[in-house]
Amino acid sequence: MSFESWVKNSWLERLQSDAGEIARLLALADGRLADYQKAVSAKLSPDVQLGLAYDAIRVCGTAALRAAGYRVIRGNNEHYRTIEALEFFDRPGTKNHPDAR
Repeated sequence: MSFESWVKNSWLERLQSDAGEIARLLALADGRLADYQKAVSAKLSPDVQLGLAYDAIRVCGTAALRAAGYRVIRGNNEHYRTIEALEFFDRPGTKNHPDAR
């Protein structure tokens, strides 16, 4: 699979982003990580800790997709698709990597 196959499957759409949007998303992820660290320190339940960590990862994935010029189409398992799309970012220099477009 590739970004383009996901676009053809209507799981992603091409949509340009800007530095401000990426900065806002990364700030949101930083906030979730800070909340996670507080939850660990306060010995909150593992469910709370997992929820905060998951949300931080999901927002980072959203930031990565947006920086690459894509967005997960709403109503189409957005959280799942966001996390799954991270596989496209671990192989720089391959045809699936966004820099190869």
